[in-house]
Amino acid sequence: HANTVIDYKPLPKFPATTRDFSFICPEDMEVGSIINVMRKAGGKLCENVALFDIYRGASIGEGNKSVAIRVTLRAADKTLTVEEADKATKKDWYNTLVKQFPSDYRALNNLAQMAIEEGDAETAKKYLQKAQSINKSASEVNTNLGLLALKSGDVKAAETYLAAGSGANTFNEVMGALNVAKGNYTQAATNMKGAKSNAAALAQILAKDYNSAKNTLNSIKNADAITSYLKAVLAARTGDTGALASNLKNAIQQDATLAARAAKDLEFAKYASTIKDIVK
Repeated sequence: HANTVIDYKPLPKFPATTRDFSFICPEDMEVGSIINVMRKAGGKLCENVALFDIYRGASIGEGNKSVAIRVTLRAADKTLTVEEADKATKKDWYNTLVKQFPSDYRALNNLAQMAIEEGDAETAKKYLQKAQSINKSASEVNTNLGLLALKSGDVKAAETYLAAGSGANTFNEVMGALNVAKGNYTQAATNMKGAKSNAAALAQILAKDYNSAKNTLNSIKNADAITSYLKAVLAARTGDTGALASNLKNAIQQDATLAARAAKDLEFAKYASTIKDIVK
């Protein structure tokens, strides 16, 4: 064995992160081929792809199995943030899964969810319609369709979709948004209890639960311009002029279009002199 070459690799300097995927495929499809597809789609950040569960049951149909795959991601030069890991991989993987497993609606629903987060309602609707053609009763699909209907102002359609949405991960928050649209603010706050989001904080403000709203706004991980705007609204309702001015200024610095909104917002009507230089 004198000619054997041993290739040493240094230990990784930066931590890995994982993403889990599950999808339905025919019983006779080999797991190895699925792993190869996932590995190719993962690109340079993909360190490992491994099976961690297989499920068979009546809920996924005779002759099918649900395969759960864990993908390990790592960058050689830095620690990946959640956003970097998702942006670099998720869309490619979901598109690959749609092509590889055309009878599984979940990848389509996940692509729709990403489109909603990016503000692309038209693309999201197309994905959801395809997903619904595969599984009309899927709770996640109906919940996302309900969310799109709410965003377009169609409360009646949202109610119809959400009637079939119970059980989806985002169901309670979307139901809360529906109740906000209907003026049922206390019920909306109840629907969203425990959620740390702008929507949950808005429901709490409208329900006049100001302490809960403050805690929610301060707990939002990826705070944005709307978070600051809602903090300004909360400050206006509780008479905190200093917090109103600082938060509104911060909101407009992040999103200049909020200046015109604030100038007309009745929440700030009593504070015209306070905000006039901020919104001009």
